[in-house]
Amino acid sequence: MVEPVPSNAAEDEPERPDPDESAESGKRRGKRHRKPKKQRSFWVELPILIVVALVLAFVFQHFFARVYTIPSGSMETTLHGCTGCYGDKVLVDKIVYDFTDPTPGDVVVFKGPEPWTENDAPPQESGNAVVRFFQSIGSVFGLAPPDERDFVKRIIATGG
Repeated sequence: MVEPVPSNAAEDEPERPDPDESAESGKRRGKRHRKPKKQRSFWVELPILIVVALVLAFVFQHFFARVYTIPSGSMETTLHGCTGCYGDKVLVDKIVYDFTDPTPGDVVVFKGPEPWTENDAPPQESGNAVVRFFQSIGSVFGLAPPDERDFVKRIIATGG
């Protein structure tokens, strides 16, 4: 009697992919063929970061809060008790009075009416046009003092 020879059917027939395995290998294949993201150089990314930072500073300064300098000694003893020093900086919240009214003791910033500022000397401007340009740009982004005369005062009483 003749013994049957085992057939190597796997070698004779073409492979049929398993549906689960083919989906995974297709995903893997797609990742292999995709080029990795190229990292930008430092000199390309630096200006982008600076522009984003300036835009965020501009939005923050104009809508949420701004740093003001107290230009005189009128509030020197009310903020931290030191006499003979001025130029303190305060962070002013621009949103709070949209929801509440000012109360005595609050520190507020406002533009003084014209009669309050008519005798004051105008802010010193540089004779150099380039310096004036950078000062005006800096004041927009909060990096230089603003051009207008702002008053920083403490409320001592309210109406009623």
